[in-house]
Amino acid sequence: MKLSCTLHSLREKVNTAMEYPMGTMALALLLIFLAPFVSSYLCYAAFLICICRVIAYSPRIFLGDFALLLPLVQVFATPDGMSLQVYLCLFAAAWYLIWGSVRAESSVVWFLLLMVYMIARMQLAVANYLLSFGQLFLIYVLLPRQDSASAVRAAKLFCMGLVFSSVYALLLRNSWQLRQIIGPESPAIWGTGIMRFRGLIQDPNYYMTMVVVALGLLLKLRDCRHISLLTFWLLAVPTAAFGILTYSKTFLLVAVLLVGVYILWQFGSRKLIWGCVLTGLAVMGLGVLILWEGSPLAVVLTRLSSSGSISELTTGRTEVYADYLQIVFRDVPGFLFGQGLGADGLVKDPHNLYIEILYYLGTVGLILYVGFFVAMGRRMLRLCSPASGETFLGRYLVMLLVLVLFFTLHGIFQPITMGNFLIAFLAMLITNHTQTVPAGAAEENLC
Repeated sequence: MKLSCTLHSLREKVNTAMEYPMGTMALALLLIFLAPFVSSYLCYAAFLICICRVIAYSPRIFLGDFALLLPLVQVFATPDGMSLQVYLCLFAAAWYLIWGSVRAESSVVWFLLLMVYMIARMQLAVANYLLSFGQLFLIYVLLPRQDSASAVRAAKLFCMGLVFSSVYALLLRNSWQLRQIIGPESPAIWGTGIMRFRGLIQDPNYYMTMVVVALGLLLKLRDCRHISLLTFWLLAVPTAAFGILTYSKTFLLVAVLLVGVYILWQFGSRKLIWGCVLTGLAVMGLGVLILWEGSPLAVVLTRLSSSGSISELTTGRTEVYADYLQIVFRDVPGFLFGQGLGADGLVKDPHNLYIEILYYLGTVGLILYVGFFVAMGRRMLRLCSPASGETFLGRYLVMLLVLVLFFTLHGIFQPITMGNFLIAFLAMLITNHTQTVPAGAAEENLC
């Protein structure tokens, strides 16, 4: 045990000191991008490269790999459509757990309780269990082994990877090869021929969540001076443009919320002049986009203004919520323990993560989810520099965005969902100060 801990500690120090090894990861990405046009079996070669990187490098390096692969989760898959990233994350979590150690604290208790409870409610639906539990496992194992430097690097890689994969998807948007993998595009308004952009993700709404998270990260990276103003605009402008092309009502509303929160963040940080400048720019920019006849926002505004009821405004979501909640409150066992992971959904998906957890795992499951996430959030804060001096909005901006987004989306069986939460936890480590509690300190002490 002492020898393994010593080897792990030595490997951590070597990996921390080195730059992000991009060579083999670039090869893996190239294979994934070629797979739709050559052979889906190229994804297996990329998968083996990623497995080798897990073995060769530290969790901090793998975090960068995860950030780059998240926008490709649906293309990086087996011929039958199962995402290889799910298996990669399970392997990485198990590998780093074996080579690391477990620190006795509240997050361990909540994680073990959630794991045992989900096994009890699995109902032999192994695939659903792996999809729902695998990302939680990765969050538990990977995040405590990070520091501010790895968080900043992973955030940059995620934003750059999203832009690059989106450009790739836009240029090859009409290719039958991509449509065969991720399905046909959906219309923004029936009968108009205007199609919603969705990157390399089948559902434009899930793609939109990654766009919002990337915008939140870019704002935080710029505010903490980890990227230059030029880099910020070079990444933020295309990212926002891709979000607008999804023609998502949720994106428009959350984008307005994001701008408003960021302006309040500046006033909270006593940057009064910059806050006033941003307010003026936001008002003028929104006015131009609304009044411009050819503005992409015109489609979104048409979708909003043409809604004659709450049901139409929410695209039928309120009725779906009512149907699922009726099942949740139908009897006491269902309210407490849910229908189980093997239960069939109703005619439509829940379109709300929190209602979805209630439906499948009940109130007990929702409490365990919340407890685990709160414990992980507290653990992240202990890794931050005590001298960071961040405001509440500055620290929790990305997490607040993700929590709001999943009021309109479900996804306990979607890798993208917990991937967004992982990135949101990661954002808490991004501060003006690069000094954090060493990620391996607790493990070394326990050894």
